[in-house]
Amino acid sequence: MTSEMAIYNQNGLVLAADSALTFSIAGRPVNTLNSATKLFAIDKSHYVGIMIYNNATFMGISWQVIINSFKDYIKDEPQDTLDDYVQTFIKYVETMNIYTEASQIKMIQEYAILLRDGLHIPTSDEPSEIQIVVKSIMRYKNRFDTEGLLNIDKDKFVSEFKPWIVKVFREKYGRHYQNLEKLFVDTVYDYVCSSEMIAKTFTGIIFAGYGVKDLFPSVEQLSFDGTYLNTIKYRKEWTRTADPFGEDHSEASIIPIGQRDTAYSILNGIGQDLDDLRLEEINQLETELKNDANLYLEDQDDIKSFEKAVSSLLIQNNKEFNQLVKQNYTEPFVDMIQTLSIQEMGEIAETLVSATAFKRKYSGDLRTSGGPIDILAISRSDGVRWLNN
Repeated sequence: MTSEMAIYNQNGLVLAADSALTFSIAGRPVNTLNSATKLFAIDKSHYVGIMIYNNATFMGISWQVIINSFKDYIKDEPQDTLDDYVQTFIKYVETMNIYTEASQIKMIQEYAILLRDGLHIPTSDEPSEIQIVVKSIMRYKNRFDTEGLLNIDKDKFVSEFKPWIVKVFREKYGRHYQNLEKLFVDTVYDYVCSSEMIAKTFTGIIFAGYGVKDLFPSVEQLSFDGTYLNTIKYRKEWTRTADPFGEDHSEASIIPIGQRDTAYSILNGIGQDLDDLRLEEINQLETELKNDANLYLEDQDDIKSFEKAVSSLLIQNNKEFNQLVKQNYTEPFVDMIQTLSIQEMGEIAETLVSATAFKRKYSGDLRTSGGPIDILAISRSDGVRWLNN
């Protein structure tokens, strides 16, 4: 994992990333080294920075190799907007002829395992048990809107990967449920194609900076899943911009990326886990009060009026809490960021990333954040420069 930060105002932006690299065995993190490069600049003629988090490889290939190759590819081709850089990068990654069949099989089997492990485990070969398994598979298959699927030829997908998907299915069900294998393969296809499903091994990619025609800085985040039959699977998560005419406009913003819990606490005055617990308690309180109403009130109109009053009161309470957080924590930070210099934004970014590493070091958790911090500054006036590299 990692701790990263993007901070911008209308004058420019800074990106900051730690250098922690976590090694895992059987999906469990076991060790951390402080040697990872997660923040990249294309070159001085391109006012763009690229940051990665979560997974350092894509289809078995180091992102550092891919990004350095992209830097050479786009070196003499400045793009009009930041989004043009993003689209050019996506096309470049998709057309790189470096992805092996083995890496595709591995990714598809991960999807198959994810689906299989969520299915009903039969206790016999009775028809009723088979129907439960069928319903279990169909419940997953019906989750996805077919209009949101990637454009991957289904016949070719089945021809290429069916044996590997069936192998995963038989590891749990043996050959007793062969008549369900086609349905399972079809559902895995839907999983792989769905834009709603992103593998746990995804890589987050942050693009930040300016295109040639951009007057104000922008930040975009994408999640990259994998490449299947020459089709790349990714999802655009969000865009932020200081452009007053932009859709997701904010004159200034502090954006924690990766391990956000410590920065969230500082910026909002409450930890995210504690805030989630608060919302759970509110929902539980609402449910209990409504249950009590049914116990102690007989008239249905009285019950409905009471339930409506409880819901309204709790919603209002939550709105007031969020407004208090904005007024006393979030908005003062954002207002301050609007007036800061690039150097000062860099200092804040470094402090917030360091705070995450500090918490990990002394809380007894595995040190999944830490090491030297890279800080990249980008502005229209000074271009791209490293504050710390």
